[in-house]
Amino acid sequence: MERYLNSIEKECEEVFGHTTERVFYDPNDDDTSEKASGTHIFSNPTDIMKSLPAGYALMHRVRNNTTNRAGDLHLWGHPSGLDFNSAAKFVKHLKWLIEGRVGDCECPPCNGQR
Repeated sequence: MERYLNSIEKECEEVFGHTTERVFYDPNDDDTSEKASGTHIFSNPTDIMKSLPAGYALMHRVRNNTTNRAGDLHLWGHPSGLDFNSAAKFVKHLKWLIEGRVGDCECPPCNGQR
């Protein structure tokens, strides 16, 4: 799990374009309170993401062909019921969550794709 969270952080650097000045995202926030502007997440390169947003879970899916690997990690919890098969695809959705769910999300599950 820790390695997957670290890969999400690495993808965040590309999606957000930098490692500082990111809007704070609290996975346990119930959206009833105002988000504090200027609060940061991942502001220090040594920081780590400690958990996934509420309702999301990382699961191991066994492969039929075990020549290369026994299976793959998939992230479940998207409202569509579709999973994320890579950290890069999830980070697009995470960015949308962090930015307050404004506009259309660009992640594959939000667009009906796997």
